[in-house]
Amino acid sequence: DHGGGCLAPPQNRRREDFDRILSNVKAEISRLNRLVRDFLSFGKPMRLDQRPCAMDELVREVAAVVDHKAKDQGIALVTESEGPLPALVADPELLKTCLLNLMINAIDAMPKGGVLTVNLRREQDSIVTTVSDTGQGMTVEEIRDAFEPYFSTKETGVGLGLALTRKIVEDHGGTVEL
Repeated sequence: DHGGGCLAPPQNRRREDFDRILSNVKAEISRLNRLVRDFLSFGKPMRLDQRPCAMDELVREVAAVVDHKAKDQGIALVTESEGPLPALVADPELLKTCLLNLMINAIDAMPKGGVLTVNLRREQDSIVTTVSDTGQGMTVEEIRDAFEPYFSTKETGVGLGLALTRKIVEDHGGTVEL
């Protein structure tokens, strides 16, 4: 018997990685369940579970989730922060959703590798977060329609990612632009 049907690898280090990844997956599933529920009431403001959080920490957490996929595709993931940033009072899970949507889109735009950069800077009373990539870019029409629900340039995309990202940012009192 090899562990009584357990999927986890036996070695300690690999077991820790497995447990960490599994924990990330569980957190993502629960976050996605909540998002789908909230998305179904698209016209209403979202229920924001606001608390103090650090944007650079959220970027690090999301970067850790996408890092493996990025490396597999030959993508360098660069995070930049201009000095110490003030804490935000925001919904950290929803902000992580925005970052995840933007980083996955950037990775998908670079199938042959490239550089994904997330830059954080302070501008008056705001924290400006820029996610950029060295992919092929978008047409004027794609940029115009990118935030529309169900618009996607990807074969596997549902087209809710950027619409949801805009809603989350705007419900926090922020703005998003492409």
